[in-house]
Amino acid sequence: MRAKDYKGIALEFAESVARGDKIAGREVVLACERFLNDLKREDIELRMRDPNAVCSIIEGYFVHQQGEDMRGRPLLGQPFILQPWQVFVVVNLLGFYYVGTDERRFKEAFIMVPRKNGKTSFIAALEFAVAILQRRSGSTSYIVANALKQALQAFHFITFN
Repeated sequence: MRAKDYKGIALEFAESVARGDKIAGREVVLACERFLNDLKREDIELRMRDPNAVCSIIEGYFVHQQGEDMRGRPLLGQPFILQPWQVFVVVNLLGFYYVGTDERRFKEAFIMVPRKNGKTSFIAALEFAVAILQRRSGSTSYIVANALKQALQAFHFITFN
């Protein structure tokens, strides 16, 4: 099986938003423009090893716990296939490094997505995959929510998988 082109997916998302082909809010447009500008910078570089690993872990091991697709078909047990915006977040967050170092450009993220867009499942899967990626460092990571119930949903999604 051929590996997915996660860089291409993220690049196409960023370009379509920056061109105005895909409707997005001001912050998303700015994030996409920054991503495209970062690709041209000489002091940082895009390394795809970590984003490829994280996207592959999520799509290879996680399944939906609930919900329906756009046609009303149940998603329970179906593979968790990342949407282009989610791939963009992973590549942008984990892919950029300062040239000549192992220091990532971004070390934390604040991700706001409207209700009922799968953010809890995505963040839980992302957190788990990044934890696997960084397991040797013994680092700690957190999923923070507005309410305990929301944080528990993320925890239960991980344990379901």
